[in-house]
Amino acid sequence: MRAFILVLVSSSLLGCGGFHAVSRGEWRLVYANPEKRDADSKLAVITREAFDIEVTEGHKRVWNPTPGYKAAALHQLTSLELKVGEIQGVIVDEKDEAQVLADGDAVTLFWSELEKRDAWDGDHDVTIKQSTLFIEAKRAGKATVRIVRGSDTHDVPVTVK
Repeated sequence: MRAFILVLVSSSLLGCGGFHAVSRGEWRLVYANPEKRDADSKLAVITREAFDIEVTEGHKRVWNPTPGYKAAALHQLTSLELKVGEIQGVIVDEKDEAQVLADGDAVTLFWSELEKRDAWDGDHDVTIKQSTLFIEAKRAGKATVRIVRGSDTHDVPVTVK
């Protein structure tokens, strides 16, 4: 019986894999090269502090989405495929408290602070709670991004080519 319990505990610990919690920060998505700012330009993620310093110094490399652009919701993705160096922003719906976890070192994750805004749903005033998760493809390989909201857990496999 003792051996069974030991195997059970070991299996459950191994089942966690290498998942680690992603910390929040104040991030801004910008063009990597301020001289090249079009749909095919490389992007970068920087801290808000660095962004504010750049704005004060007159640098203008803030990324603005094209009209009609809408980021995908993390909990609705079934998988994600990126090229090395590519950055994908996704929305984290936080109507329930959320936690983002990562497994694998093919990507680096930058999770923004929770934002609340008022909106209308038909005739009802609602508060939308969401954040942004930037997924940067660092090297070829695989990773998994996990979102936990309440009792719901959703894994998104990420392939970097």
